[in-house]
Amino acid sequence: MIIKTCSKLTKDEYKEILALSSKCENFDNIAPIMFTEDELNYDSSFECYYMALNEGNIISFVSVFVPGDGTGEIYAITDPAFRNKGLFKKLVKIAGEKLESMGISEIYLLCTPSCAVSKKIVYAKKMKIEYSEYLLELTKGYKEEADSELKICVKEKADKSLYFETKLHDKHIGECMVELNGETACIYDFNLDPSCRGRGLGSKTLISIVNYLIDNITDEVLLQVHGDNKVAVNMYLHHGFTIKSQLDYVRLYL
Repeated sequence: MIIKTCSKLTKDEYKEILALSSKCENFDNIAPIMFTEDELNYDSSFECYYMALNEGNIISFVSVFVPGDGTGEIYAITDPAFRNKGLFKKLVKIAGEKLESMGISEIYLLCTPSCAVSKKIVYAKKMKIEYSEYLLELTKGYKEEADSELKICVKEKADKSLYFETKLHDKHIGECMVELNGETACIYDFNLDPSCRGRGLGSKTLISIVNYLIDNITDEVLLQVHGDNKVAVNMYLHHGFTIKSQLDYVRLYL
């Protein structure tokens, strides 16, 4: 068994990891969570990939996202044929110790409650979930009539994401970001001006933004929301969205 760490993946390693992810998805009946965008780390030279190899093949893979805010996020997958051998724990421990050596002590393991591995390692042991995030999906064909008085302003950012601002009678009401990925648009950082809350303007803003996306970009719309924001979650569910996946942030204490 060989343990390899690196800051960049080769093309062959990336292909092999995608194949391993597909294998885990077929076995667990759920797409695993992975991080392979090392350029997003605040330090591009940081060794964010950890691999266990058996006879030259990657059988367990851990990656680390460090946004630069003093926290670290750990993602992990293991070949179903090599589970229950301590590989997951070993790689996570190495990654966690690396983060601690960098002065990062607020470390999270990202899990999904429907994953068999997560159920066994995290949920069965009742490890503390600090918070959750939901990925919501707009029901196909769902569309509501927008308020004609609400105006939408769209600006493209340098990273190709879109900034949406809604105004009512030239007054700022709300805003959000939208990331485009192929045929999919994902809404995140949805915010409503505090002075406009409790007046139904959140729903009107959401409907206007969704309609703009449907009419001008795509009808495949996703939305990210923090699980603690129950009011927002309920609003989205009331307006055509359903929960596609749940992501739990489990605090690790090494």
